[in-house]
Amino acid sequence: MSKQRTPYKALFNLFGAIVALVSVGFVVLQLRHHANETNLTALSLQTWLSIGILAIIYGLSASSLSVAWGFLLKHLQLPMPWHWVVRIYGLSQLAKYLPGNILQMAGRQAMGQAEGLPAWPLAKSTVLELALIALVGGLFSALLLPLISADPTTPLLNILASLLFSTLMVGFVLIVRQLLSASAAKAVAIYAVFLFLTGVIFFFTLRLIEAKTPSALLSVIVGAYVIAWLLGLITPGAPAGIGIREVVLYALLSTQFDQPTILTAVVLGRIITVSGDFLFFLAALGLSTLPTAPNKVMPHQP
Repeated sequence: MSKQRTPYKALFNLFGAIVALVSVGFVVLQLRHHANETNLTALSLQTWLSIGILAIIYGLSASSLSVAWGFLLKHLQLPMPWHWVVRIYGLSQLAKYLPGNILQMAGRQAMGQAEGLPAWPLAKSTVLELALIALVGGLFSALLLPLISADPTTPLLNILASLLFSTLMVGFVLIVRQLLSASAAKAVAIYAVFLFLTGVIFFFTLRLIEAKTPSALLSVIVGAYVIAWLLGLITPGAPAGIGIREVVLYALLSTQFDQPTILTAVVLGRIITVSGDFLFFLAALGLSTLPTAPNKVMPHQP
């Protein structure tokens, strides 16, 4: 079935292109800003190689968010070819670094409508995405249970926290499957894996600075990072959570690390995530040469 046509296709395309171009400029400025916040010349070649590997891992994990969005579109009876989903999501995602913290969603909406997709299902997919990822992120607070102890590395508390987190997450996936659909449940599972991986990446970033960071703190650090990420996500006007995450991470981890260590890890973490998002953008740009395959695009069924 062919796509719906829109008389505003050129306008939507122009808006999407402007958002993408401005986003690239802001990403470059972000990288320069973060580079100036720490003494990068003091980093060894091995550290830079580790940062590069973590950036690639983050870029690959960030691409999974586009797959989750594709499942949400499928849930809303708007299935799209996977290369289209990845392309639109990847090209618009850099806009999260722009002031306002909403232009990535506006860009995705504009590019989707430019392809002839109906506006309301696209908007609903964004609202549903934000709601589900916020709920998934909130469940990571269970991993902070060991912080009630003077020694968060206590094995029993970490085991209990991991069991509680796993139970809550599996239960939430099953609830979403029951209330919404299997496609929406798959999106929830992807969000959980993505957020866990981002926390693991931050853990290894801390280890680049503080080599003696104990493995027993892995779950606590993952939980702290995801909660900080979530608060940055839902804070209006904070591009990619800048400022919010630093404060939350320091508040949660200050008993385990000193302020310079946390702030340096945050700066390096920003370099890793910004670089990873840019790699995802370049990959999505490469997909622009592929056709949308109109015969596979199904219009929204009310």
